[in-house]
Amino acid sequence: MKSLHLDKIASWSILLIALFFCFFDLSLKPPHVDESVNGFFVNQIWQNGFFAYDPRNYHGPLLFYLFQISEKIFGFGIHSFRIVSALFTFLTVLFILWNRIVLGRYAYLFIALALSLSPGMIFFGRSAIHESAFVFFQIMWIVGFLKFREKMNQLGLIWFFAGLLGCILLKETFVILGISFFLSWGFLEISPKILRLINREVASPEHIEFVLVKKTFLLKISFIFAVVWLFFYTGYFHHWKGATDFFVALMPWLKTGTGGSGHDKPFYYWLTLLWRYEWLSIIGLIAACAGAFSRSWKLRFCSSMALINGLIYSFIPYKTPWCITSILWPFVFVAGLWLESVFVKVRHRNNLVILLSFSLVFIGIAHSAITGYRLNFKNYANPSEPYVYVQTKNDFKIIEDIIKRRIKNVPDLHNITVMISLNDPWPLPWFFCRFPNVRYGLYYEVTKPEEDIIFTESTADSKGLVGLYLRRLIDLRDARAPIYVYLKKSTFDGIDLTGFNTIQE
Repeated sequence: MKSLHLDKIASWSILLIALFFCFFDLSLKPPHVDESVNGFFVNQIWQNGFFAYDPRNYHGPLLFYLFQISEKIFGFGIHSFRIVSALFTFLTVLFILWNRIVLGRYAYLFIALALSLSPGMIFFGRSAIHESAFVFFQIMWIVGFLKFREKMNQLGLIWFFAGLLGCILLKETFVILGISFFLSWGFLEISPKILRLINREVASPEHIEFVLVKKTFLLKISFIFAVVWLFFYTGYFHHWKGATDFFVALMPWLKTGTGGSGHDKPFYYWLTLLWRYEWLSIIGLIAACAGAFSRSWKLRFCSSMALINGLIYSFIPYKTPWCITSILWPFVFVAGLWLESVFVKVRHRNNLVILLSFSLVFIGIAHSAITGYRLNFKNYANPSEPYVYVQTKNDFKIIEDIIKRRIKNVPDLHNITVMISLNDPWPLPWFFCRFPNVRYGLYYEVTKPEEDIIFTESTADSKGLVGLYLRRLIDLRDARAPIYVYLKKSTFDGIDLTGFNTIQE
């Protein structure tokens, strides 16, 4: 009873930590390019009534519908999208804490704490992109498999199919985990025979006896799986081409993954990120090399899956840092199962292993907490941080705040005219999507504009401006040249415009 009471205290403490890192000041970071593009797809749902799946977009429809629901509840703004992503990160921690029996007393607490403090899980979980939802369903998929293999119960099977379906509805990279899963499952089945050759006896899960699972139950799950998949990919049965495009999407994705996209990174790229941010995953990586030969069938399965998954991602030249979330969590699982094995074996002995293991984990947790806080609340727009990738800079918030302050005093300012003359304008098109009078010009010139707000490249010719304007050079985002923003003086009269210079063309 005492241990159960301590577990409850630890679980609630972990949930409070996750709650803080997931939801505190969600609007702090300027909207990323990908977040604004996702907002563009949500606008299409509002206009068309459904999401028309396009295989060139590389992402499934589920998250866009969830963003739409959140926007309906919380209103327009990046905060309403990020609430969805943050919620999935929080639910991931909660789901781990629900699975004490499957993972083990020490493992489930470690995994939940490690994921709630992971700099990558927090940073990309506080962004309106697919990663946090994708990780949630990946974990549900694998934990469902572990639960089913251990207990042969229907709940594990439901989680398995629900996790797989969720991944399919989110990202085309579900294929990577699928390959890793089947290869590690195969290794799990043959590993006892292989290890017996070196005189190592290992534990094995029960053989799958499908006779113990009612055929009607499997048919129901398969039917629901197919209907839900069809429902989303056909846009509520309005866009039937989306069902066939789901399979077509794999080809352009495979082409993207082979390189030449502008996001190519070296094979060891993920290791550099893990070493900088995810020390607890490094522990799991080291443990996985030995864990593949462990007596524990769960540790063998998770170790082989984590290593195969990491290798596949490493061999693919196309690498963006947010994919690290799909790489780090399997290693965190391995580290947790390794700790479970160590603590159970030696907890009754006066063994130095306990002290060393605890010290190693404590250092990793402290590193995650400090690094995660600095990254998410201090350096969230600092391009020197590898996780901060083509991120919109804080200069964007200067413009955002000026417009919001003006609208608060003059609500009719929503009808102001805006010209965006930029070669690569994101996230501006999404930010101004609710403004009715926005037009787009040539990025290399400004042709006699009279708009209240004008965005141009810093090299554009602005001699055609009509009226008195205030101008400022701003950094829109990393990896692009600065731009000019022009504000018509008569429109923004009375607003503090520190940093803007008056020009008369």
